[in-house]
Order: sequence, then C-alpha cells, then structure tokens
Amino acid sequence: MLSIFTLLLFGVAAVASIRRRSGWQIPLGLLLSAAGDAAGAMGWFVPQMGLFAAALGCYLCEMVPHIGRKRVRPAWPLAILLPLVAGVALLADHIEPIGEAVGVVLYALLLLSLVAAALLQQRPYRGWLLCAALLFLLSDALIGYTRYVAPLHSSNRWILLFYGTAQLLFALWSITAPDKVPTKATSR
Repeated sequence: MLSIFTLLLFGVAAVASIRRRSGWQIPLGLLLSAAGDAAGAMGWFVPQMGLFAAALGCYLCEMVPHIGRKRVRPAWPLAILLPLVAGVALLADHIEPIGEAVGVVLYALLLLSLVAAALLQQRPYRGWLLCAALLFLLSDALIGYTRYVAPLHSSNRWILLFYGTAQLLFALWSITAPDKVPTKATSR
C-alpha cells in the first residue's frame, strides 16, 4: 500500500519534471523509495536499506549543488547533527551481525549527510527540503530503534506518518520550487 502512495508521488513529480524540464533526482528518489517500500513489504531488510540509500543519494544529488557559499553559523548544524551522530553510535552498539551494523552505520551517515545538505541549502523553499530530510531521519531512527533496541508502542504509525510526509514534501518541492535561484543583476 505504501509503495502505491510513493509511486503516485513519483508519477506526479516525474510528469512535472518533464513538463518543466527540471531535474530528475527527486522523481528517481521517489521511484527508488517505492521499490524500497516493496522490498520492505516482503521482509527484505538489506535490499530495502540499499534502495533507500540509493533514494537518499538521489536527494543528495539534488541538494549538493545548491549548498550555499555564504558563511553559515555552525550552531544549527552542530546542534542537530552532533546528537544524531551520538544516536547512531548508540544504535550501532545494539546491532549484532557486523555486516548489518556496517550497513546501518553507512546508511545513517548518508542520512546525516542529507540533513546537513538540507540545512545548508541556499534557495527558495529550502525549509521544505529540511523538513523532509528531518522527517525521513525520524522515520528511519524509529525503524532502527524498534528493530535493534526495543519495540515501541504504535511506532509503525509514526514511522509511516513521518516517512509518508517526508516523501510528500520531497514531491511537492520538486513540483513547486522555482527552477533557478534568482540572482542579482550585475551593473556595469
């Protein structure tokens, strides 16, 4: 069911991308996420994680070229990322198969990179990208916690809410964000 929702978001974002002749990264990320949803529905955790990692890579490819050149105060990125890095270390301590632990840590670093890239965006509607990245992170953090540390009551509802909202925000951003950042006219 969730993969159908993500596929619908992919379809809308892909059509908008074709009509606007804009980037393909967000629609491709949504398509890979839908495949990850399908893998998860079949209980294939490692392929699911790989497909979501590829989706995160697409989202990062969309964001990295738009990281601002302005001087950024390190307080916000550090205030958000340092506790998250500590959380990843805590989570990794609970994962038994070493191969899976390495995969989860690499995935978490990719997810933290997405949040960092969203924090440093210098273009319109960047708040949507940051909210989407943070919601994706919350969803995956709940998955990791319930899978490796302890089950939480009603966690599936929250996971689906955070994940679905994140994907919706990525799709809406792809559809509505201006193609180019306005630049100041130079005078001679």
